[in-house]
Amino acid sequence: DYKFEYWNRRQSASCLRWGSDWKEKLASRWVGYTELLTVSPTQMEATNKDRNCIVHLAGDFLNYRSFPQLNDVYLFTPNAGNNFVNFTMVKRVKWLLIPKGHVTDDGLECNKIGVGFTPFRIQERGCYEPVGTCLASQLWTFAQNFEGDPDSRVLTITLDQIMTSVVTLEVEASGMEFFVNRSPGKIISASVPTFEAYTRYGQMEVVVQNTGTIVSLYFIQEKQETIAPGASATVKFDLETIDDKANIHTCKVDLLDSFAVNVFSQICQFQTTQTENSKGDQVLNTIDNVESKLLTTSLFSIQRFDGELLLFCTNFDCKFKEWF
Repeated sequence: DYKFEYWNRRQSASCLRWGSDWKEKLASRWVGYTELLTVSPTQMEATNKDRNCIVHLAGDFLNYRSFPQLNDVYLFTPNAGNNFVNFTMVKRVKWLLIPKGHVTDDGLECNKIGVGFTPFRIQERGCYEPVGTCLASQLWTFAQNFEGDPDSRVLTITLDQIMTSVVTLEVEASGMEFFVNRSPGKIISASVPTFEAYTRYGQMEVVVQNTGTIVSLYFIQEKQETIAPGASATVKFDLETIDDKANIHTCKVDLLDSFAVNVFSQICQFQTTQTENSKGDQVLNTIDNVESKLLTTSLFSIQRFDGELLLFCTNFDCKFKEWF
């Protein structure tokens, strides 16, 4: 322990030396935190606590599949007055979707939501009717029926696609640092299975490896892949030949790093085969008896003779029978 008395008498620490076990070191660490900012159609903008980051919800992309149209129902909510905040704070489990057939718009129908005094007054027996007559199927009736079964009051809309929104982020430039991981890589293999030239379409499979020490992004033709250090990834994409003739084709595959700089190239050769067209065996004359003839064909072309032709097929083996 070293003690220095600053207020007593002058001391000197010039003779103070650290032992050989002490090493000068500069340590740095990442100090960060997470803050959640929420935007929605009712709150289009949000700001963080330090007020140096603003999030704007620009809007949503229109999906090719629209939401179900609920034009045949009414939405009823508990009375929250004219305050919109109170309206949104009311428990949504108390909201009701009621078919329009259970609602009267003019109040002239009994046993419907919105019934008025007139249909109640003109009943045949008047006040001698049982209690609750003409007042069935009201809102409280539906609420009581749904209260016992929570699953029956949930509106579920299933979408089998990703919902996409446009969000803009405003951040002070002085408070940002942009990092890009850049790592070397190589192409392990590039191959194309042989396919018929007439189709003109094939598929290439490229195996790429990250030969560096950090996770990095790579571009292979029109696709991109993030690969961990020392790991490999397989990328597949479609090819199209320039003609429909059998030939040996050559193409070049380039691997680009996260800076879009070419770090590796490889030549790939593949073959397309000639397409063989066959119309199969042709029957030129009438079969003289009721014997069955087994015919193997690659194209199904049926000719009609004097009798009735029946065709029985299993894969490409077709059996013709003629009946007289």
